[in-house]
Amino acid sequence: MRKVNILCVCGAGLGTSLMAKMKVDKLLKEVGLKANVEATDAGSVRGQKVDLIVTTEAISKALGEVSGSKMVTVKNFADNAEFRNSVLPILNEFMEAGE
Repeated sequence: MRKVNILCVCGAGLGTSLMAKMKVDKLLKEVGLKANVEATDAGSVRGQKVDLIVTTEAISKALGEVSGSKMVTVKNFADNAEFRNSVLPILNEFMEAGE
């Protein structure tokens, strides 16, 4: 099983993306999926090979489609239930696919 590559993206790569990274790490432990998770800014996304991008709606619109990557947008990163309900189904897809 290969490791999944996940980027948590916000405008500057400091606040929201770090919060998202911590939450993604917690969900990964819960489902037992191994992944490389990084927090980054929107300008650093292009050219990276990633399986999943977790970001805000505004950043998602600015990025558009990123070839070969799934994208999850979360309106309120502070809302644990919303974050979980947005990200967990995609992590489960990776688990089922044997990623």
